[in-house]
Amino acid sequence: MIVLTPPTVLQRIADVLEGAVLPDLNSSYAKGQAHAAVAMLRNVAALWADFARIYREDNDGLRRLLMRYLKLPAPMGEAAEGARRFRDRIVTTLGEIDFKDGDYEPLRAANLRLRALLDEMLVSLEARRDEPGARSLRKAVRAHLKAALSRESGGDSQSTMEKMSRGD
Repeated sequence: MIVLTPPTVLQRIADVLEGAVLPDLNSSYAKGQAHAAVAMLRNVAALWADFARIYREDNDGLRRLLMRYLKLPAPMGEAAEGARRFRDRIVTTLGEIDFKDGDYEPLRAANLRLRALLDEMLVSLEARRDEPGARSLRKAVRAHLKAALSRESGGDSQSTMEKMSRGD
């Protein structure tokens, strides 16, 4: 079964325009417009693939952080039951996500789920801030988020992932 991803479809449309439509155009204006359309299609296809790569990298980093959290000793006392349910949710979510998927939409959906778990994990780590393992994991989370923001923004003040999630 052939699976056509959006970047592949865009590339094929550009190929058809370039190979079949452009040679038959007589007007220089029409040729210029067709060349511009081909360039835009190829650019969007490349950006789409780049966004998928960014999500894949972020998802892998988030998975590693969540796995580190699971290795921390479970809290005792009142917090034990809530911590157990949260750990179960992490395990379930990590088991449901296909980290090898190369398509943008599933990667984006997975990223939203992982980011929600990360937010919850940070709250838990804050409550456990005196534990050495929790302290080092909080530092690792901050480092990951800083690197992800840098990777996403590419120097732009608004992150690429934020733009994509809004459909910009």
